[in-house]
Amino acid sequence: MDKNTRAATFLNGEQFVAVKFCTGTIREDCGLIFPHQKTTIEALVKEGIVEKIESPRPLNREQEYFEYPSRYVRSAHWSVTGKCNYKCKHCYMSAPHAKYGEISHEDCLRIIDQLAQCGVQSISLTGGECLVRKDFLEIVDGLLSHGINIYSIYSNGWLVNEKLLGELASRGIHPEFNMSFDGVGQHDWIRGIDGAEAAVIRAFKLCKEKGFPTSAEMCLHRKNAHTLRESINLLASVGCRALKISPVMATGEWEKNNFGEYTLSTKETYDTYLDYLPHYYEDRKPLALMLSGLFFSSPEKALYAIPGQKCKIDTDASNFCMCGHARNNLYITAEGRMAPCMPLSGNDVLLQKLPNLCDVNLADALDDSYYMDLVNARLSEYLVHNKECSECEWKNACCAGCRGFAMQESDGDYFGIDRSACLLFKGGYRDKVIELMKRIAPQEQLHG
Repeated sequence: MDKNTRAATFLNGEQFVAVKFCTGTIREDCGLIFPHQKTTIEALVKEGIVEKIESPRPLNREQEYFEYPSRYVRSAHWSVTGKCNYKCKHCYMSAPHAKYGEISHEDCLRIIDQLAQCGVQSISLTGGECLVRKDFLEIVDGLLSHGINIYSIYSNGWLVNEKLLGELASRGIHPEFNMSFDGVGQHDWIRGIDGAEAAVIRAFKLCKEKGFPTSAEMCLHRKNAHTLRESINLLASVGCRALKISPVMATGEWEKNNFGEYTLSTKETYDTYLDYLPHYYEDRKPLALMLSGLFFSSPEKALYAIPGQKCKIDTDASNFCMCGHARNNLYITAEGRMAPCMPLSGNDVLLQKLPNLCDVNLADALDDSYYMDLVNARLSEYLVHNKECSECEWKNACCAGCRGFAMQESDGDYFGIDRSACLLFKGGYRDKVIELMKRIAPQEQLHG
């Protein structure tokens, strides 16, 4: 595990046996290491995985070897509360009404213990609004005591202040703050709180001043679509380094309060993105930008990607997981349930089938559970379920699309069709992106 990136390097059986001799105290000529194992160790030294030292030096905590009783999970995204101090019009968790509440402090600590026992290395904390928990810093301390890296905190920004940032810095951590921003002049409307826009801009500036990285997420709808250029440039000016834009999902509070007149169709959403992209390059790529499944690029490299395309068209993806992200990243709901991703947390029928870490052990649930049935689901299984997709020339590139969008469009069917992916490929929007990029940014290469 790289201590900076938290990326795992997987070893084969022979390498795993050999690396156990690399304790910092066993000499090369001790007589315990077979010649073929020495050869394997030398290869690991060349790869930078093992360091050769001149004198004995015991491993520190981060270097020690552990064997975990579960399959590998790279990271977790945890809603530590279902409560919120805002009244967002689009909340699929209905956090303004605390629909899912929050689990006890003791249950939080038990979940932290389970994460550590299963070797989870990194975590992001969200809600609701995670900062409304009075024991938030105690949860932080519990994670840090197990060596679990807190790489991001999701917040609306209202409770981000000097005291909080000082507490985090005193613990030797500077996690990224991912804060919602829904358009210049429009943020207060969707968040349901006067002063929300001013508060989040203040929070971005404060994080920049105190050395905390920031990113943002924006929900696109009919009232804020015209603000894209101004909003993106404003975010960049206050230190935000990345923005993800997604259409509002017509679930939860949005559906309950009949805001459907403001919902953009997928076609309107894609057209809005294409209309904006020339400005992104005119403004010299002010930040890393993710536009749903249609486009991604960052200022660091002259590359762009179409995230909705998971594989090349001629790749046989039949044994690929429908969602590669869910395969290695666990989402924990405000009730303590394991779910493939956060957008699925508003589906009560699905949630009731998923294991709750307040009642079951994480290692057991990662071995055999309905959760594992979902995250292990392969494209081949999906294609049996959907004859239309099995006959599509784009089936390997699409690889079943997004399960969150699919479930929204198919009354909760996990194996439903993601029509936004159909529009991307069969509807020609993938090709429109490529043609547009050739015209406005010929120096950019398509990645993947």
